[in-house]
Amino acid sequence: MENCPACNAKYLGRGRCHRCKSDLDILLKIENQAEEYLDKALSAFKEKEYDKMYSFAKKSCSLKRSQKGKKFLSYSAILSQSYQA
Repeated sequence: MENCPACNAKYLGRGRCHRCKSDLDILLKIENQAEEYLDKALSAFKEKEYDKMYSFAKKSCSLKRSQKGKKFLSYSAILSQSYQA
């Protein structure tokens, strides 16, 4: 997270925004969980379990849209043939 989603103040690494005092802990937990799903997707890729990779990448993108997550989702959709033509 680079900025507070409520007031757009620069994120300083704390659980509360220094400007508006919004609680950011929940958002940080969601971001961490999204990263954990990407790690699991990478592990599934290494084990050639492409359906699991797709599932983990999809969960990650549902929590947080990131370039890395979108790439994992695209690659895993092709590898698992879960895409729609």
